[in-house]
Amino acid sequence: MDRVNGGDAPRRRGGPSTALRTSPSTVLRTGEMREYLGERREDGAFVEVIVFSASGHVQARWPLAKFNHVVNYSTWFEWGCFGDGPSQLAVAILTDCLGAQEAQEHYPQFTADMIARIDCAPAPNRVAGRRAWSITEPEITAWHKGQHEEPA
Repeated sequence: MDRVNGGDAPRRRGGPSTALRTSPSTVLRTGEMREYLGERREDGAFVEVIVFSASGHVQARWPLAKFNHVVNYSTWFEWGCFGDGPSQLAVAILTDCLGAQEAQEHYPQFTADMIARIDCAPAPNRVAGRRAWSITEPEITAWHKGQHEEPA
């Protein structure tokens, strides 16, 4: 699977028409993984959560909730810069992936390390042929683990 600009988009079975609709409260089963896909559309920035099975099939997808009850910066998402929209996106992704407590503690650094750099990110975080990006649960958990490691 190559997400490099100009490369192939992730090839997985299923999609919006065949995927189950569900909510952010969905508990993942063993082997499932979340991916956060952001895209600029005519009506603004849109981010959705896609849950893949261990075999790569789409199990569910839904629009990413703002989680304004955790931290309330903005009613919209933004990326590739700093500000209220990128901070709210960081809160939403971290809350959905790691929980509210971790989101409250780590969203400023996640904004700086990941969200503000999306448009300037290395090609693997870009979805080919679209003004879109993706961040996977393993990328987020690896980043999170790095926040708790002592410097060498």
